[in-house]
Amino acid sequence: MVLCLTLDLLVSLARESCYHFVNCGGMEQLGYCFVSSLQNSSALKLLHLGVIEQATSHSVGCEGFLGWWPREDENIPSGTSERYNQLLKLLLHNLRHDVASLATYILHRLRFYEVSSRYECSILSVLGGLSGSGQATSATMDILANAKLQLKNFLKLINSSGPIEDSSLVACASKSLVLGDAGQLFNQSLDNSVKLLLF
Repeated sequence: MVLCLTLDLLVSLARESCYHFVNCGGMEQLGYCFVSSLQNSSALKLLHLGVIEQATSHSVGCEGFLGWWPREDENIPSGTSERYNQLLKLLLHNLRHDVASLATYILHRLRFYEVSSRYECSILSVLGGLSGSGQATSATMDILANAKLQLKNFLKLINSSGPIEDSSLVACASKSLVLGDAGQLFNQSLDNSVKLLLF
């Protein structure tokens, strides 16, 4: 499994090789392996997510992961992606912070790509549907309203894509030591110890 994932990671580095990887069904195989690896170690999950992260750094990787590849036209398939839902289910497990952080980062990237693709599709539909006189029809107005909604979703995604803080005691201790606030660290540790004793 480690050897296969490492090879997949190397293939996904370049755009052209990633295209061939997706075109030959590599993302489907990656999805099958991902489901079987959910019960494995955090290190293997992290490696698997690393391959997905590298592949989705290319547009063809995003489309392959979302199940849109190959597309016969410019229309975006409706419905939700099965592999996207698998990543969401992964976050429901008790994960290490680095695994959860990488999974969340990939989900944000995929959602960015989906919303921007739907917006692009709406704009292209408007440009293609304009009448010869340049007058907008009711169908055109509906498409523009949909494009406006996609822009609002895009703005929400931008505002919610900040760094994910690790709330564990080890991370809090490390942050306090780096900042040089030993007194606060001692008080926080004391408070946590008292809480553990009381409850």
